[in-house]
Amino acid sequence: MLLKKIESCKTIYTITDNKSDAKFSEKDLFKMHITSLLQRVQYETQIKSDDLTVLFFDPIGDKKSKLLRETYFDIQTNGDFIKNYTHIKDSLNLEYSHHSTGIQIADFLAGVISGVLKGYDRSIEIFNRAVRPTLRNYNNKILGAGICEVPSNKGKRDELRQTLKKHCPEQRTEVKNNSFLL
Repeated sequence: MLLKKIESCKTIYTITDNKSDAKFSEKDLFKMHITSLLQRVQYETQIKSDDLTVLFFDPIGDKKSKLLRETYFDIQTNGDFIKNYTHIKDSLNLEYSHHSTGIQIADFLAGVISGVLKGYDRSIEIFNRAVRPTLRNYNNKILGAGICEVPSNKGKRDELRQTLKKHCPEQRTEVKNNSFLL
């Protein structure tokens, strides 16, 4: 509930269906998730010229943490269609969750969306009351802005849309005096 009170708070989820038959290397999957996140953060923070974002990730073992750092560095130096992430610090910070309130909140938010996708009543309640108002939106839509399927896939987006409509039946929800649609 505290996040709702922070005007600049924007929640972004990148979601991969683990049951998908798409085959990607772990590095490619990390790259897609990080790129999706970086693009949305850059779009959000470039509105004000002096905004800066620093990203913190929860370490997931030495090899995977190294792979995350290398992937992040590769995206920052070789770019994608955003050639310059001017509002995002150019190195990835890994911080243990027990040392970081921000990572603990991110872990909690990940658990909430996981519970929503599984249809758990308590997660749906928390999501609708506390998380949904913080979701990033673009042109009043959250899918593709605050909730993104990775890899991008129209069919998976439609599945997400149906799941969210089922558990969040109101199509319009107030977000800091704005409304948005799924």
